Amino acid sequence: PLEWASLIPVPVIRKFALDEPGISRRAYHTIPLLDSGAGGSGELLDQFRVQQTLDKDDGLRVILAGGLNPDNVGDTVKKLGQSGRKVAGVD
Repeated sequence: PLEWASLIPVPVIRKFALDEPGISRRAYHTIPLLDSGAGGSGELLDQFRVQQTLDKDDGLRVILAGGLNPDNVGDTVKKLGQSGRKVAGVD
């Protein structure tokens, strides 16, 4: 449950799907991580839907994960702005 994060005495980054409720409930996590599905799928998040999610809450900051690679990370940051991103294997 979402509320369990409040019992952990360190900052919590919690994974959310784009349509998952609770993404804006700041008391329960430090920052939400948006991912497209199961880890390692390589599926890129729908940038239009990410922007819709961000537009619903002006103060919402997220970490993007899922499908980012050397070919698309620059364009993704340009389109959505830079709040945070998780990129594996892009060194």
